[in-house]
Amino acid sequence: MIPEDRVHIILNGVDEEIFKPDIIKGKSFKQKFGIPETRTLVLGMAGRLVKDKGHPLMFEALKQLQMENGMFRERVLVLVAGDGPWAARYRDLGSNVLVLGPLEQAQLAAFYNAIDIFVNPTLRAQGLDHTLLEAILSGKPVMATRVASITGSVIVGPEMGYTFSPTVVSLKKALSQVLNDGRGALEQKGQAARRRGLQLFTATKMAAAYERLFLCISDGDDNVDNYCRYQAPSK
Repeated sequence: MIPEDRVHIILNGVDEEIFKPDIIKGKSFKQKFGIPETRTLVLGMAGRLVKDKGHPLMFEALKQLQMENGMFRERVLVLVAGDGPWAARYRDLGSNVLVLGPLEQAQLAAFYNAIDIFVNPTLRAQGLDHTLLEAILSGKPVMATRVASITGSVIVGPEMGYTFSPTVVSLKKALSQVLNDGRGALEQKGQAARRRGLQLFTATKMAAAYERLFLCISDGDDNVDNYCRYQAPSK
């Protein structure tokens, strides 16, 4: 077997100079899209608006909450960045859901700063979704389906966000909990999520890990002691 210290694990990373907390960008984004400051809670989603990304689940949960929960209907606004078949369905939910269409990277950085929490309702196990990393580097807590690729890497505890089973009932419960917790608790969770993001998921750390691997394999045994002993990311 290959010794554990000879196995190199390179984590995905996003540009920490682009995706970072910026109150001014967040306010400008809200003004541009006419987002009222009176909303108690702003949820955000980004990516392809297709079935396997969990949008049928999210649509139904939002639809039911708007009908059943007056506080949710009055206080929550959902921002949807992206394109796909479910964009039109989200528009049918009325003024509580704002479909923004696809956003460029600079716009996405402002988008994350305009929301209170990022939601990823994916229905399938997948690699580490960059939108989750962009959100936590921006200082936002995340809510996502309880799958191993997410709970084992990003939302490793309740101090960083919320998880739910891939059912409408479970998602509704999580959304209601977010509303009850309020912005103060979400800001604390966002700070914890950003600290983990800076420790593990920056583009700088990813590039350094690749560099170390290339130096390891470039000169064979000469570099074993210097570069070929894997250094686990700090936690």
